[in-house]
Amino acid sequence: MTTQWDEAAERAVIGACLVDPAAFDSAALDASEFYSPHHRVIWGAMGRCIAQGLPLDPLVVRRETGAEGEAAGKITVTLSECLGRGIPSHAEHYSAIVRQHALTRAVLLVAGSLATSGETGEALLGHALAGLSALVARGGETARTMSALVMEVFKDLGQRADAAARGEPTQEGLSTGLRDLDRTLGGGLRVGLTVIGGSPSSGKSSLARTIAGAVGDGVHVFTLEDSAEMYTTRQLSDMARVPLAKLVSLEGMTRGDLAGIQGAAARAYQRRTWLVDDRAGLTSQQVCLEVRRHKRENGTRLVVVDYAQLMGDRAKERRFELDGIAQNLHTLARREGIPVVLLSQLSRDSDKQNLAACYLEQCYV
Repeated sequence: MTTQWDEAAERAVIGACLVDPAAFDSAALDASEFYSPHHRVIWGAMGRCIAQGLPLDPLVVRRETGAEGEAAGKITVTLSECLGRGIPSHAEHYSAIVRQHALTRAVLLVAGSLATSGETGEALLGHALAGLSALVARGGETARTMSALVMEVFKDLGQRADAAARGEPTQEGLSTGLRDLDRTLGGGLRVGLTVIGGSPSSGKSSLARTIAGAVGDGVHVFTLEDSAEMYTTRQLSDMARVPLAKLVSLEGMTRGDLAGIQGAAARAYQRRTWLVDDRAGLTSQQVCLEVRRHKRENGTRLVVVDYAQLMGDRAKERRFELDGIAQNLHTLARREGIPVVLLSQLSRDSDKQNLAACYLEQCYV
């Protein structure tokens, strides 16, 4: 089994920074990423020294650790072992080695936790995916400079301006199929969580179906109230602009209505990656699991959940239940890079207040 740390790399990056404090920033390590407890203490002390404008002198660093007695002696010995061990210009290389070993330990820790959790099946897989997704995010770049971000934004603006000059679409987000709503959302649905809230029978589901129909392929719908067949019937009714009652009963159906339904069915039939999941009582964690499971194969671009109060998440207080659902779906949206639309039933003032708080804290819009 590969060793879980590299003592030489940890000493080298500390030694390089003791020679040239400027290397500390390029190393960009957190103290927790060091395996040796003494190295963790020293690196944390070095960061505090830099923050206070103190020199990275071994004596100053040792004092900043706050270690006394025998512990201070061990820190002194460790510092002396690190001196002369690294070249400042190679600090990024040393830090990359330290970071990879830290990530390896974290993955093994997640695996060990799963092995002893006692969970099985989807619950186990859900926790595994959540844990590994967090590590993937941790292993990537966590911050970018404003100068780099400004360059990215202006590059994108230039590309969109060129597209506009050629008469091509310039909208960044997914179109909802409704021009005014796209404008309100600042250019369609973006990566993140968007909540559609309203009282019963206020048209939430109809709006969500309109959005799903506009996006088409790559839509993953969780219809927790209707069966998949009824959802499809409602969708055809919307697309054909034929009243649902007429479509279900067939009473008063005209040739024009029938032609409209046939056309809608033909269009919908071509949507081979439009998924509909009608399992009742799915939890937000199970929804996240299913989206991750199908995203690569189906190229998922939009997730719709109808609706929050029918999900299987349980909590003593309704506020915490809604907040937990929103948090899980928001995290899913950010990590998978897709918009997620969550419908929520607003039947009481307390629900409206809770949803407003959730919307402000968790949603993109």
